[in-house]
Amino acid sequence: MGYIFGCIQTSYFIGKFKFQVDVKSQGSKNAGASNGVILFGWKYGVFIGLVDILKAYIPTVFILSLYPNNIFLSSLAGGGAILGHIYPFFMGFNGGKGMSCYFGVLLGLNPLFGLYTLVAAAILLIATNYVALATVLILFFSPIMIHFVYDSNIYDFNLVMCISFFSILIFLKHIENLKKIYEGTEKTFWSVFKK
Repeated sequence: MGYIFGCIQTSYFIGKFKFQVDVKSQGSKNAGASNGVILFGWKYGVFIGLVDILKAYIPTVFILSLYPNNIFLSSLAGGGAILGHIYPFFMGFNGGKGMSCYFGVLLGLNPLFGLYTLVAAAILLIATNYVALATVLILFFSPIMIHFVYDSNIYDFNLVMCISFFSILIFLKHIENLKKIYEGTEKTFWSVFKK
């Protein structure tokens, strides 16, 4: 279920049907919100990001509503959406980088924690001026902070392992961006957002 939701490639569909643009061949060549901002402007980028958050949030919350005491299973459902976003079957398993879906999973598991993470990401983004750098910092700290969110009655070590797995997966998708930051060729957040 999560994987099918994740395969809803918002930026790809907007590019294909609205602008006749292949997002995988232009801009940052990524099927995600960041490239949506680069190619279509910030309004479309924000819309793409919100839909990508929802497509992981919905399966996470749905499974959590069926199995309230099985947070690990819910995280797997949301993780399926991350996999669907990164590896959509109809795009040759070459999609986006999964960060918006990652936020959707965190919001679905614990809305307050997810909201804090989003606020922290926004602050880091403004402070660093690089989407990839803010992303990597969030990916590093989120699995650690999970320890402080769930008490011993609900806490599941498997949940941390699941979140850690997807953190590493998304981090690997951002290595190229980190290299560009080091080389000084990565687009800054404000230079793109002002479009």
